[in-house]
Amino acid sequence: MQAASPRSAVPAPSIELGAGTVVAAAAAAMLAAGCALASLTNGWSYAIAALVGAALASALAWVVWRRCPVERIADRGALLLATTLALALFAVYAADVLDWRPLGIDDATAGLAVGFALLVALPCRYALSRADVMPSTAGVTATVLVIALLAWTILLDDPQLRVDDAGDAAFAQLPARVTAVLFAGLAYVYALRRGLYGTALILLAVVGVACAGTWNAGRMGTLAATCAGGLAIAAMLPALVLRRRADAGRPLASPEPLLVPVAALCAAAFADGFRDAGLIAIAAALAAWWFYLRRRILRSTGAAFVPVSGPQLLLRLGLACGLGATVYAHALLVDAARSNYTGPMFLAELRARGLYTVSDYKFAQALVRDQYLWRDEVAAAVPVAVTSPDRLIEAWRHGRDGWSTAMPLARDLRREAVETLGYGFHLRTESDGRRRVTDVVSGSPAHAAGVRRGDVLRAVDGFPLDRLHEARAARPGDAVRLELAATDGTVREVTVKQARYGISSVAAAAVVKAGGRRVGYVALRHFSATTRPEFESAALRLRDLGVDDLVLDLRMNGGGSLHAAGQVASAIAGRRVDGRMFLRMVHNERHRDSDQEQAFSAPPWGGLGLARLVVITSSETCSASEALVQGLAPYIEVVTIGGTTCGKPVGFQVVRYGDMSYWVVTFKDLNARGEGDYYAGLAPTCAVADEVAHPLGDPADASFKAALHYIRSGRCPPSGG
Repeated sequence: MQAASPRSAVPAPSIELGAGTVVAAAAAAMLAAGCALASLTNGWSYAIAALVGAALASALAWVVWRRCPVERIADRGALLLATTLALALFAVYAADVLDWRPLGIDDATAGLAVGFALLVALPCRYALSRADVMPSTAGVTATVLVIALLAWTILLDDPQLRVDDAGDAAFAQLPARVTAVLFAGLAYVYALRRGLYGTALILLAVVGVACAGTWNAGRMGTLAATCAGGLAIAAMLPALVLRRRADAGRPLASPEPLLVPVAALCAAAFADGFRDAGLIAIAAALAAWWFYLRRRILRSTGAAFVPVSGPQLLLRLGLACGLGATVYAHALLVDAARSNYTGPMFLAELRARGLYTVSDYKFAQALVRDQYLWRDEVAAAVPVAVTSPDRLIEAWRHGRDGWSTAMPLARDLRREAVETLGYGFHLRTESDGRRRVTDVVSGSPAHAAGVRRGDVLRAVDGFPLDRLHEARAARPGDAVRLELAATDGTVREVTVKQARYGISSVAAAAVVKAGGRRVGYVALRHFSATTRPEFESAALRLRDLGVDDLVLDLRMNGGGSLHAAGQVASAIAGRRVDGRMFLRMVHNERHRDSDQEQAFSAPPWGGLGLARLVVITSSETCSASEALVQGLAPYIEVVTIGGTTCGKPVGFQVVRYGDMSYWVVTFKDLNARGEGDYYAGLAPTCAVADEVAHPLGDPADASFKAALHYIRSGRCPPSGG
């Protein structure tokens, strides 16, 4: 009888880490991040680059995983995690590039959900299935999985969802919170069965946090938080106590899942929350735990402590740092996709975080090549003589573009200020060379000194205007003597001292009668954050006075916020246009997913509800002012009086990088009829020569007089005058 052959020996499972695994994980991370950074620097599509980089990274990690022996549990687990992280990033950018929006969910968020499912299905499942060899890893995996889901629920709210009410916001997140609680419950049962009591305590706290999130959702939210959280904890805590008593002879199993999050979160809270410094603090807390807390706790519970060799310690620390950096880089890329960042916006974010910086010149090139409305039509070659970012942008302007530029950040911030330092009046050079005052801001030093609209400036500090260069330049706080000639020819001298004053949007408001109709008049200087409350305050007064028509004076309005212009238009047309499209902002082919519609939103008091609007225009009527006229035209009758507008049917998405602010045309605006491209300006219904001899709102003013004539008769004044 022949003897049976001896059974081949099965290699024992090993939790030792190999150097090849660390190198492969680092290479995979560098592939994904490196492709994205290269594309950002050169103005390419970082979404495509991240997609390609993630695909290459996952392929590399997967090939190394396939070649790794089955018994190398730690190596295979780390490589599987690296593969899945790259696949998750690939899913996010594949959904973003393909514009995949299942059930109306944001495309990048849908991709992130797929990535989360991959993490559950691959590395987490692998770690849990090897709990008999690495019990602490299984506990950490279950805890991190649930905390990640809860963090996604609380911190990564949908950027498209804008809910102002705290209660509505809490209830909008309710499905995700319920999912987090269910996951925590399943992991809790697993932890109890494995004797992972530290993990169980953390999961118990997670359930409490998830339920407490609805506390601010009114009375029902408070009741739900109390009842649901109370019932869940009342059910889970006794189970933990009973299970621990039944296993009283065994030392506390795997205390590290309890210690790691507590130490890391405390360190983050004392540092910088969950920003960059906070993340560094978390890493420091983990290192401190590894070298000190783990050994001390294990010895105090009587568990055997197996020391780790020096090379293994370095490899594990290297792997932890590499995977941590990978997760951080992927989180930045995912956030960029979910926030619809353009490449330049992402570069600005990286610089603000102190992670990656390019020169201002390089940034300007990337901005034009990526975000510029006419990016496909600009010259490919860089102008040789250009030495600054603003000159580069101006040299690369499209023939229709007379506005794109760059400026120092301090100057940009002054443009947005609602208060400024100065004199408070504006001048216009007329055809005969005279400098005439067109606007005086109420409450400014010039207004207080008696400077009025229509005055002609003759001299400053005794110097005629043709010798003004000989005068000493004014310094902040200086007073100047102005020689002014009034509209009646009288000459006077006033002293105006620089001071801070508020810049109101409403320049003037009045009510006059025309042909038995009460006509309201409002002049707007610009569209800013204060425009809506100022205009609505004036409009409410007009409504209370029973106005039948409105004359909106935009002749001095160079534009500003499209959002504010839409709010003014909504208050004028009222509920008849509520929810309908005001404007559509269209970007270049690369960023069509950033296209958006701005809808009318009637104020709570209903708005004026006018069927006709008369607008005074001039060559200074520009941008958002023109957009207001175009946006209302499909819904109500809009009559324009005065001159042809400036012709700016495009807008900026301002990007700030370092100490520079970049104003580059990134979109064009279209109204509900698809009308736009009015680069030659909007021609007036009635052409009237502008004059500044009368105050704003005076019926004798030529433009206002023509508007009143149209309201009375339905026709333009004779001879267009």
